[in-house]
Amino acid sequence: MTGTTVLRRNTMIPKKFSLPKTELHDSSQHLQFHQIASELRNRIAELRKRGPRRLSYSQTRLLKPQIFSTDGSIVLSHDVFDRFAPAYFKRSRRAVFFEKTVHLRGGRYLISANPTFEIRTKLKTYREDLEEGLNALDETRHPLFQLAIADYIKNAAVTMLNSFLQDEKVGQYKHTIISYQSARRNAIYYTQAAVNLYYGILIQDELRVKFSFQDLIKNQKPFDKMQSVILDRYREGVFSSRHITRPEATHPIVIAAAVAQFANAGSREIDLIIGMPSGSTELCFAHAFGQQIFNSNSCDIKLFPVSFHSSKNEFDRKEDMKSAFNRWIIHNSRDIREKNVLIVDDNSSTGNTIDKIRDIVDQCSPKEIHISIAEADIIRSEIDLLSSSRPNIAHKSLYDHAVNILPVSRVLKPKTDLKEILERRKMELCTKRRYLSETKNFPRTIIGNVYLDLIRESTEDVLDRLPEDGIIRKFQKTPLSNFAPVNVSYQGERFNSVEHGYQAMKFPSSTWEKVSDRHIEAINRKLSPGGERIGRKELPHLFSSQQLSAGGSKKVAKYLRQVVHVRDDWDEVKVYIMIALLIQKFSKEKFYRLLKSTGDKYLIEGNTWDDTFWGECNGRGRNFLGRSLMKIRECSIETLQVEATKIEETLI
Repeated sequence: MTGTTVLRRNTMIPKKFSLPKTELHDSSQHLQFHQIASELRNRIAELRKRGPRRLSYSQTRLLKPQIFSTDGSIVLSHDVFDRFAPAYFKRSRRAVFFEKTVHLRGGRYLISANPTFEIRTKLKTYREDLEEGLNALDETRHPLFQLAIADYIKNAAVTMLNSFLQDEKVGQYKHTIISYQSARRNAIYYTQAAVNLYYGILIQDELRVKFSFQDLIKNQKPFDKMQSVILDRYREGVFSSRHITRPEATHPIVIAAAVAQFANAGSREIDLIIGMPSGSTELCFAHAFGQQIFNSNSCDIKLFPVSFHSSKNEFDRKEDMKSAFNRWIIHNSRDIREKNVLIVDDNSSTGNTIDKIRDIVDQCSPKEIHISIAEADIIRSEIDLLSSSRPNIAHKSLYDHAVNILPVSRVLKPKTDLKEILERRKMELCTKRRYLSETKNFPRTIIGNVYLDLIRESTEDVLDRLPEDGIIRKFQKTPLSNFAPVNVSYQGERFNSVEHGYQAMKFPSSTWEKVSDRHIEAINRKLSPGGERIGRKELPHLFSSQQLSAGGSKKVAKYLRQVVHVRDDWDEVKVYIMIALLIQKFSKEKFYRLLKSTGDKYLIEGNTWDDTFWGECNGRGRNFLGRSLMKIRECSIETLQVEATKIEETLI
């Protein structure tokens, strides 16, 4: 059977796709990357030449690589965009003018991967993209713009589903929670419709486009429910912006090719398709669509949300993983037993993930297991050949399932997906236009430069790059800490530290009406270890009180957030407020001198309380506070003093 390996119980060939490099000799066929790549390219050329079987010529007119950019965006000339673009793409950041062309995957499309946006903004963006997209699609006739709008709709649905399933990535499958499982089933059905819409337009299948569009527009409740659950988890403090998981970066043409290749050359009797969010969610749904198109076969979908990479800091105890997987096996065995199963993955370098998932599925007694990989991660395998951090290499046969070589940088940013590099360049462009076009607003200029720094290099990369003596990694009990006593003001109110001012701005004046005597007593129990106490009369000016320490203000705010919630626009304003307070603090000669004394050392707000926005915890975090201090460190004290005066004089 060409292009697919059938893995029957007790007759698995090969036994393992992931091979220890130490057991291979230098001339092993599994290490001949140039030969493997050459064979794969020849097969890809043959596939392109032959084209997808059972599709008419008119159905393949959008299946042209030249229509798309490296990152999967539709690319148009300025003339075509100006003449035919619907109003949907005139909205901010939906299209981006890039290198003399127009890319229809703009900054909004990339918002889940953009570290400069917070969760409420991301959720609002996806809702707008979906709702406005469905309205625009009904009015748009140009096929390229139809496809691009459907791309945004698909992106919103897939990203929300991946994020909705976040808890399952760390083994919290919630099999016994009926309401969750019901919402999950509905979310999967809705997302399948969004994927069907996109690929239906891609192959110009009007009937399936019509049915998918109707499914999406008549009942949006599954999408609303996903967003509602995510927002509730955020309010509980257990879900953050980084959990808004970006969909896989696999090119839509590559996904279409992988689907067509398996549907035409693989088994036509697939009963169940298993994908692993977030890497292969869209690929999984696309395979189900392909089975319908090419084989008139209706397949069930089973998503197994586990990441052996991105969740490593949250789900890294082997006993926890084993227990979770056993629960998954018990719950899913009945659905898998004696079924023909297809496991899909977006790309693979070591074969490790495929082996682990296959072993788990095999314990459920399927009839057959088939594998389909979209892209072979050969370049990273070659770069990492001598690296001890990646001890295994993929069996050569694993690449038989791939339809493309994952495009990876060797020079610009070694081992980084070229699609991700292009996406970052788009994010940089949008950030410059958003923050740096208005140079008179000094705090926004600082914010824009911090965001650019954050897009270009993650904190994890910094920690890998710099020696330990080139980093200051602890602000606690130092002048760099926001707890350090200093007089600052915001909107006419004076505070005893940056922390006091920042926490005060979280809550509108109406907050205090909602605080009961019971709440006050609960707050006092939290403050009692520090010998602090508050009463009702202190509430209106609680955070500017001389009696409340900086640490106390943080404890009070943390409790109030659970009781009355922060202001609705907090995610939009919190960074500006922090920068405004920091400018005032470091405009004072004492603090400016201490900040400058850190020289060119990299500043990281290391912490143990899981603050991954302002700082870094366990090697992960945006470290926005540290990055902001470094940008302020570059300014003259005269500039800071002028800007501090402006901020202090602003009452609104």
